[in-house]
Amino acid sequence: MIKSRHGHSNAPQEASPAVGRASSSQPTRPGRRSLDGAPGFADPNRMAAGSLPGAGTHPLFDPVGASRPARAAFEPADTGPPIPYRPADADQPPAPRHKPNKKLRLLVLIALAALTIGVAAVSAIGTKLDNRRSEETLTRLLTALKSADTATAVNLIDMSRFDTTNQPMLGADALARNAGNFDFNPEFVRRGSSSAPRYQATVRLNGTDKVVEWGLTKLHGDWLVDGTDVVTKLAIAEDHPHIINDIQIAPGTTSLLLLPGSYQVAAGMKLLEYNPASSAFDLYTGGEATFQSQLQPAEGVAEAVREEIRNQLNACAADRSAPTACNWPIKFDNGELTNGTLVWQLEPADPAAGFVLPANFSAGNHYVATGTLHYETLVSGTGIVWEKRTPGNIENARFKRTSYIEVDLSGETPVVKIG
Repeated sequence: MIKSRHGHSNAPQEASPAVGRASSSQPTRPGRRSLDGAPGFADPNRMAAGSLPGAGTHPLFDPVGASRPARAAFEPADTGPPIPYRPADADQPPAPRHKPNKKLRLLVLIALAALTIGVAAVSAIGTKLDNRRSEETLTRLLTALKSADTATAVNLIDMSRFDTTNQPMLGADALARNAGNFDFNPEFVRRGSSSAPRYQATVRLNGTDKVVEWGLTKLHGDWLVDGTDVVTKLAIAEDHPHIINDIQIAPGTTSLLLLPGSYQVAAGMKLLEYNPASSAFDLYTGGEATFQSQLQPAEGVAEAVREEIRNQLNACAADRSAPTACNWPIKFDNGELTNGTLVWQLEPADPAAGFVLPANFSAGNHYVATGTLHYETLVSGTGIVWEKRTPGNIENARFKRTSYIEVDLSGETPVVKIG
């Protein structure tokens, strides 16, 4: 038999009716006893003082009616007036509420405005300073051109787009004709942005004014005038000699770089020169150009050539035979003239007066050109009539002549050949 913790047997027992209660067929919960010792729920209405087991012996139990008076009902202790609720930090003084400091806000706004104005002012000052420096660069360039200072002018131009090797017209004396012929108005009109300004200026060359517009660019912190606006690339004929502003150009040169200014092109030859109307020119601005002037006989050369032709024709006319020098053949259908009896006349009397010099003198043909001369010869003389084999006479027999005149102007005097 297994015993419970309270020492009772767990064998079934017959239940006794509880005092003051009707018997019930429902079993009572094990491990609990009624007040009369029977298992079941205790009736609290029947509990009496001292009826609990161990009453008066356990220190936590006081029997009813003992020395400590019983309270009829719960009464709270007299603690005085109620204490109002206060949070944990109620003893701390409340944090003061900061009102917006209008003065501080105003000072901040003023400071920001001043900073903005300062930045704008610095930017404006920088822009103004840049504008002044770019304008000074343009003034320095124009001044250098006016004073024929080629070296200074080249240093103020952006030449990065050009091959400046073997360019004699960028040398020291290239602008010699500018002295006294070049001038400018120092008042400019600025266009474009501050970072890429363009200026309009009035330039005077040999008394003629023109408005130019040149741009400037900043390279490595320095303002330079755009080379494409200032430098001219001049094409020249490689088979012609050129001396520009007294500077000899090497044979075979096909293009030159020139700055704004006044220029004069010469051939540097005794008998040939360029047309003065086209060999002198002025350059105001940059770009590409071609020198197209052809070589022509210098002053007095044409008359010297005509005089040489005249002398040779008169010499042939003075010959009493058929002259081979002038290539004047004589042919008749029924006879021939006897040499030594001929008398020549020219018609017109001075054919050389109408001779026109050719215009195609060049290094390629060694400055030798050929022209034509048309005239007539009249011949008189005695001869033989073939059919009768008897002497005969001819009076003023007329022959049309075309002579080819070769003229060489490469030397100091003209050389003429009648073919």
